[in-house]
Amino acid sequence: KIANMLKSASQRARKHIDKCVICRAKGFTCEICKKRNDLLYTFYDDKKIGRCNICANTYHRQCWDNIDHDCPKCYRLIQRKHEQDTI
Repeated sequence: KIANMLKSASQRARKHIDKCVICRAKGFTCEICKKRNDLLYTFYDDKKIGRCNICANTYHRQCWDNIDHDCPKCYRLIQRKHEQDTI
């Protein structure tokens, strides 16, 4: 009975998040595929998202696995730092 109640509450919360403008604004767009209609949230489980161990940026699991966990955000930050160091 408790499991059913929790499942129902979880489903209601997800429906709310999908429709609420404020909640949707807290979602992340996968920087790899850039699908803006498939927002990611940090509370998703590891089957749905991949997360960089360095910067904690969030990606679709499939996208993250396809790039062998080479984080675009970390790469961009390293490039920016390198550019600043050469100035």
